[in-house]
Amino acid sequence: MNRYLTQRFVLYALFIIAIVLAGIQFLSDRGVWLDEAVLTLNLIHRNTVGLFRPLDYNGVAPVLFLLIQKAFISLVPKSDYALKVFPLICYLAFLPLFARILSRLFKSIYSIILGLSLVVFNQTIIYYSSEAKQYIVDLLVITIFYYLLIQEKALKGFYYKLLVLGLICIYLSNITPIILLTVDVYLFYKSRSENRPLGRHFIITNLCWGVFFALYYFVFIYSHPTQHKMVGYWSNAGAFMPFDSSFWGWIAGRFHGIFYFLFYFGQLIGSCIMALFGLGVILLVRYRRYDLMILTLLPVCVHLALSGLKLYPFETRLYLYLTPGLVITCVFSYEFLTTGLSHLRFGKVIGFIFLLLPALMARVVLIHQPPYTQHDDIKRGIETINKKFEKGDALYTGNLTGLPVKYYKDLGVIDGRFDVIYKDSLLNTSCPNAVKRLWVLTYSVEDQPQELSELLKSRQLIKKDSFETRGGVRFSLFSQGNALVQKKQLR
Repeated sequence: MNRYLTQRFVLYALFIIAIVLAGIQFLSDRGVWLDEAVLTLNLIHRNTVGLFRPLDYNGVAPVLFLLIQKAFISLVPKSDYALKVFPLICYLAFLPLFARILSRLFKSIYSIILGLSLVVFNQTIIYYSSEAKQYIVDLLVITIFYYLLIQEKALKGFYYKLLVLGLICIYLSNITPIILLTVDVYLFYKSRSENRPLGRHFIITNLCWGVFFALYYFVFIYSHPTQHKMVGYWSNAGAFMPFDSSFWGWIAGRFHGIFYFLFYFGQLIGSCIMALFGLGVILLVRYRRYDLMILTLLPVCVHLALSGLKLYPFETRLYLYLTPGLVITCVFSYEFLTTGLSHLRFGKVIGFIFLLLPALMARVVLIHQPPYTQHDDIKRGIETINKKFEKGDALYTGNLTGLPVKYYKDLGVIDGRFDVIYKDSLLNTSCPNAVKRLWVLTYSVEDQPQELSELLKSRQLIKKDSFETRGGVRFSLFSQGNALVQKKQLR
């Protein structure tokens, strides 16, 4: 009894830790970055009907996600928190569902603890739990489908639930077509293995899905004005699978990204997770667990194929939704090591070693505590320069920083007395003649653009102060006078 209570205590402790970590990330009030600013500018400047048209600034997102975000912004206007409430809700809904899935698939409490630890202590997932985009929604969507499928026989009205969920998710998540294909293959396999017909409910469900997806495709995707630009962008980023001599190198790089960036725990833990996953794939084949292979590996294969066709990039935030399947594969191999080989001494030793992983993952989180940032955070820098404002100050935005600055200007975060000079591919304004001091906002990795150099030279402005925010955004003050003050790091 004491052992049972201890195990349940560990599970509840993991849930509490997950809520605390996500809460810290949410309450940190991290500023928006470029991609978030693209969506939020459309959300605050368009009405509900306007969100059904192609977005400004090359923005792309599922229409139902936009409508939900618009609703939260309407409830809590002029606040970054409004953008992050729905992603946080999705994360908190994901956790108990995934725990139920693990408890249905695996007998060992240690397997469930390991599986939960891989998501609870996952810095990437914690970060996206407060990202004002749809990636954590994708994670919840695939988890709900997994939950329905593994309880198919126990659920009344299974196909009705599946039908409604699919219709909603087509408009909510970009990865829904991948999931629906996986669902169909899974149900087809189960019908064959159990020697039972799929029936008319299966056909009706797929017909409705097909009609809704066709409608969504022709209204929101077909001939979208940003299509060619996005293909070019992701091609340059290497997110499309090549079909040439670089194929194997690309595959190796992507899987390295999965186990060392998606599961961001460091080299040692990443190698252990990769080993568990590799063994899990072998064991799934060895024991003919085709049902789990379909759920966990088919989405990966379909996503890779779509990236090869340049239809959907294979990049970290876009394959975040694959996390549940990857974790299930890892836990499958772990349970084999701890139960299937429990009669062997080395099996017990290996199982004990891998049982240390949750403690090691918790240690990583203690060392690298939230809030986490994967992108530029200009908000803290803006708050700093607001305090240093002098009459005649202007703010110059470099490449990629213009839209976040415009968002905070429209939101009223930037002191209204600042003249803002936008210089990027989407926004372009001139420098007022009355400017006496110039705050230049650029990425620290960027070279100073020629146009800026000429402007500084013509106004006889030299650098007098400089600091960086988390995420590597540099604020530099140029004015007439003497030289550079030592650069500071703003946290």
